[in-house]
Amino acid sequence: SVLLITKRHKSISDFLLLSLLLIIAFTIVVSYIEQYNQAHNYPYPFFIHVSVPFIFLHGPLLWFYIKSFTTPKFKLRAKYLLHFIPFALAMVLLSMTTYDLPVHEKIAQMQTEEFKNSPSYLIVVLGIAVFTQGYFIWGLVLIRNYRRNIKNYFSQISHIDLSWWRFILLSAIVAYAINSGLYLFDYLLDLFNYKVMQLSSFIIGSLYILFLG
Repeated sequence: SVLLITKRHKSISDFLLLSLLLIIAFTIVVSYIEQYNQAHNYPYPFFIHVSVPFIFLHGPLLWFYIKSFTTPKFKLRAKYLLHFIPFALAMVLLSMTTYDLPVHEKIAQMQTEEFKNSPSYLIVVLGIAVFTQGYFIWGLVLIRNYRRNIKNYFSQISHIDLSWWRFILLSAIVAYAINSGLYLFDYLLDLFNYKVMQLSSFIIGSLYILFLG
């Protein structure tokens, strides 16, 4: 992020990548605070589940980054705000089920893991799984179509390297599939402690953002 912030003459792609890095970093930092909460009797209850809705931004922002490269004269348009509807819906849903609760109830839900029995928990877990993977696969489609269009104009495209874009997206598919699978299997079979799941998933997220950086 610092490298991008200090870069001169930034393009739209640079701003989109910067936004992606900052959002993922914010998600991981807040998840660390949640882990700290659990280990120290919740000194900062405001941060309970705050990281969750921001995961819905990871897919769209990475898609925008790819889109900015594969679309000639790409510009941000008002219609692109529709991509942030899942994030907004997650915020509303968690506000009704968690954020607006009295502090002692929020803490009790975390300590007993009662929230895992709520329908909203399954909705959010499935939503993250579907939307993140959907955007990553959509990004691969953009790259495929872009490569096909390039071939129509250039007989030799060996100097136009798209493999790193595909590798970024395929890595995202694997990383987020592992995380989503962890939560879904736990919901079905009650295998893990939520703290362990959260710690594991955000370790994977941390490794991915280091790779992406």
